[in-house]
Amino acid sequence: MESQTQVGITFGPTYLLKLYLAGAVGGSVFYLVHHALLAPSSKGKHMWSFDPSNVPGLGASGAVNAVMLLDIFLFPKKTLYFDFIIPVPAILLGIFLIGKDMLRIMEGDNRISGSAHLGGATVAAIAWARIRNGRFRF
Repeated sequence: MESQTQVGITFGPTYLLKLYLAGAVGGSVFYLVHHALLAPSSKGKHMWSFDPSNVPGLGASGAVNAVMLLDIFLFPKKTLYFDFIIPVPAILLGIFLIGKDMLRIMEGDNRISGSAHLGGATVAAIAWARIRNGRFRF
């Protein structure tokens, strides 16, 4: 079992750190936008009556998602283990994870932030597009 992601091995620790931090920022932005624009409007409040001090947010899920999904985007045929047991192609796990986060948002799940995860996924998609176009800087 690998202790490092293929992203860290391929692009180095500096790139991995930049990706992680960008994923954290992207996840935080998506989380705040989601709570500022969607959550208050569902309660009948005006969308600009948002008070950011009342929105709890904790975790690095956007950052972790950015690293994990870039690894999946770059190596879609790699075998990963769902729940540490079931071997699946990475691309199927990636589709499942993104779909699950979209479902969390649609269902209004407030225990795990699907919006923060999708922020990290967006950072991964941007990084993947830049790598494919030959621009390795982040």
